[in-house]
This record gives sequence, structure tokens and C-alpha cells, in this order.
Amino acid sequence: VNFQGGENFVCDKSIIFELDDAGNKDKVVQYLSARPTGVIETAEMAGISEIYPEAFMETGVSSVDFKDAELLDVPSLAFASTPKLFAVYLNRGCLSISEDAFKDSALQYIEIPATVNYIDNNAFSGTTSKSALTFYCEDDSNAKIYADKNGIKTTTKPDDTHYTVT
Repeated sequence: VNFQGGENFVCDKSIIFELDDAGNKDKVVQYLSARPTGVIETAEMAGISEIYPEAFMETGVSSVDFKDAELLDVPSLAFASTPKLFAVYLNRGCLSISEDAFKDSALQYIEIPATVNYIDNNAFSGTTSKSALTFYCEDDSNAKIYADKNGIKTTTKPDDTHYTVT
């Protein structure tokens, strides 16, 4: 991808990012179909503050880990019509999931932190695997309330196990 010498964008591993004033990746503009794998690791999304609407729409993305991102919202149509989408992990601090964000996707697992206080009624409309969709969320969260109202399975994420070896 050629940005004609522009300094505001970069393409890394077939994802176009908008850069902040310091030259750091800040926003996901577009996921490109040329990417050889649909898995996007935590480090690739670290520090990302925004996803453009439709950034992953109609692509072969299968898993995206935003755990180290700084997202506040999953925008409208961000993951719409993604037939291979399996899992999305949202970051703590994310506040909302917008209308049609996962419309007509094959999403099966989504980790939603308790900080998400708004999920649009149509955020998961037409999700092709709705019967297989599972929310990983806290029992007293808005995600749990949304899931219960919409017949979506939920589970709580087990605490990480730590061992001390001496």
C-alpha cells in the first residue's frame, strides 16, 4: 500500500493504521484481505484507541485481541459480514458496542469487560451462529443483562491461576 509519502498512515501486516502526532499506531482504518492469517494478536492492537466503522467488514478476519488496546467503542458495522470471525476480546475501559457492530458475522466468543455500559439492541443482529454465541462477562454486568434478554449464552472467565515455584 502506497500512501504517496504521507506520514499519517502506515500498513503493517495487511492492516492500515492511522498514526497519532507522535507517529504511533492509533486507529485501525482497514483490515486488508491480503493478510495470510485471520488472527490478530494482542501486540498488534496495543494502544489502538479507535476502529473506523466497517474496518473489518466483509473480510476473512477470524480472531482479534484488543486486551491491550484503549478502545472506547466498537463502531457500527466494524465486524459486519465476517463469515470466519470466531472470537473478539475487548479491552478493559471499552464503554460501548454500537449498532450492527457484529451484524451478519459468524462470531462465537466475545469477551466483554464490565466497563461496557452500552450494547445497542442490534449490535449482534443477524449473527449467523447466535445459538453458538457465548459472552464471557461478569455476572452483574450490562453484557450479562443483554445476553439474558437476547438468549445468548454467558460464562464467567475463570481467574488466572498462578503458582509459586521454590
